Order: sequence, then structure tokens, then C-alpha cells
Amino acid sequence: MIALVSTGPEFTQWFSGEAERLRAASPCPVEVWGHEPQVELPAGLEPTAEELEDIIQFQDWRLRTNVPFDPDLTREQWIRFAEVNFNYYTSAFRIARDNRGLTHIVLSGSSRAGQRVVSVAARRLGLNVTCLEPAIFPRPEGAALMLTKGRAHYAAPADQFLDWREHTLDDARMREYRAWWLAERRTKHEKFVERVEPALHDGAVIWFQQVPGDAALYRWWVPDGALDRIERDLRAVDGHVKGHPRADDSHLPRFPADRTIDRKANIHDVLPRCHVAAVLSSAVGMEAWMYGLPVAVYGAPFYAQPELVNSSIPDALASPRVDHAERMRFLDYFIHEYTVLVSDAETTVRRVLA
Repeated sequence: MIALVSTGPEFTQWFSGEAERLRAASPCPVEVWGHEPQVELPAGLEPTAEELEDIIQFQDWRLRTNVPFDPDLTREQWIRFAEVNFNYYTSAFRIARDNRGLTHIVLSGSSRAGQRVVSVAARRLGLNVTCLEPAIFPRPEGAALMLTKGRAHYAAPADQFLDWREHTLDDARMREYRAWWLAERRTKHEKFVERVEPALHDGAVIWFQQVPGDAALYRWWVPDGALDRIERDLRAVDGHVKGHPRADDSHLPRFPADRTIDRKANIHDVLPRCHVAAVLSSAVGMEAWMYGLPVAVYGAPFYAQPELVNSSIPDALASPRVDHAERMRFLDYFIHEYTVLVSDAETTVRRVLA
């Protein structure tokens, strides 16, 4: 049995729609578990100290970095949340495993405490976990999903995200996709941008920022000191910053107005004037590949492969790594093989059960 386990009301609604299409293609039952447990169960298992730390790691990081979080709980309250929910889910999973054949859990991510408590409980009971998320790159054929075993895509280490190296580039397919993506001005956050003309000279070095508190900014994929390094290197070359269209700038370094690009500007109005794109771990780095730009990556996101990106702004200016063929091979794999069309329920089920 596959259980799509929601950790919030918006995910309950989304998973309910997903389950409908998956059932038609699944050889086993598919259930949706709502975000708020409603039944009394026998006592479950107690989490270890290590499991508690694992569950609250994202909340703990946000508390330490003073990034607001909803709900606004103390560390002790998050620990209590972890204890209560671990007890519940280990009980519920064990009953469903032993009596109804539960084998696979599907989650919407792997950072928030609600997601992590499900993942850690499933791991304790030997259940498989898959994270299901909307794709970074849209597809002309329709909506697409990313499926990643055991974790969200942003938590996949670059030195383990290697299947693309076995992939043979479909050059015609990728050229057609790139032409469509550029012509249609597609981007993951296109609903939140506006058509503005940025006051920006050609050849700028630009730091494309992320939402403060983004899950892709904590743990090992953005090491300590990376924020200070990118700020220092950008100021040294009199570079520009562009805030994330869905964020405010309250927890990021301030730059002069003439060095700050409107957050609502579409990247397709910015990247053509860019000389080096700098990021911590943002997927904008991959979008910049579409424009053939050197990309300075200060973190360790899954796409930060040695021959595809530079490690800093000075490195990108001195010895830009722009291997277009290898980048297109990576993107062809990532867009057309790693992601799955929402309409392709059979492949989704097969990937979950694999």
C-alpha cells in the first residue's frame, strides 16, 4: 500500500487529487492520510535523542538564525511536537503495515518538522519514503513532478546526484525545449514577477538571492560562512543583488539602491544583461545555464557539479566554467527523465514503488 501523508491542509487537498490519478495506475491501494490525526491509537514508539534532533533540525536552524517561522514555537515546544507526533505515526504506520500492507510513504518535502517526523518514523519501521514536489522547470506538455527517494530534491548531495552522467543527451529535444523556455519566458516563480525594466548595465555580476529561511539554505548544502563570502565577493566587484520575488529583504545584507534590482523583475529581463550569476543554492543557477552564463555557487546544491559551475565570483571571472554540452546533458536528464509529467500516473507509481 502507498500512503500519501499530508502535513498541512494545502497538501491534503493536493494529495487527494494526486491519489485519484495514481489509483488508476497502481497495482496496490493508494490512500491519503490527512494532516491532522483524528483517532486515538495504541501507544507508539519513543523517539531517541538523535531522532528528536533529526526531526526538529530545520526549526532549530531557523530559531538560531532568527528567521520567523509559523507557528512560532520555542525549541522545547518543537521537541514536544516531535515526541507526540512520532508516537502517533509509529503507531499508525505499524498498524497499517501489519494489517493493510503499508510499504511506501509519499511526502511533500523533507525539511519541516511535520515532514521530518513522518520520514523518521517511517525509517524506524523500515518503510520506503518518496518526496513528491512540483518540478523546477515547467514542461510544454503539462505540469510535472520531481520524485526523490528518501528526501527532497534540494537535499540530494551533488556528489550523489550522478545519474545524469549515464544519460545520453537528446540534443534536438533539449534545443527545442530551450527555445520554448526562452521564448515563453518560463520560470518557476513566473506567477510572482512583473514586466519591469531593471536599471542594469550589461555585464553585471548579480547575486540572485533566496527566501530567507528557505529549506535549501540550511544544513551542509550551504556551509557556515557562505553568506559572508558571497556578500564580500559581490561588494568587491561592485555587483548587484536581486531579491527573491516571494520574499522581503529583512534578513539579507543591504545594498545601495543603485545596486539592487527589483525583486519582481523576471529573470528573463535580468539574465541577458548578466555576466556572472552568483547563488548560494538557488535553482536560478540552472536557469542561468540556459543563457550560457558562468555561475558562481557558494553552497553545494545537487547541480553544483565541478565542471558545470564555479566556486566563487573571483573564480568565475578568472576561469569561467561554461561547458554548454555537459550542462545541456544535465538539464536534458533533469527536465525530461528525472521529472515525471503529472499525466503519467504509471511512471509516477513505478518510481514510488521502485
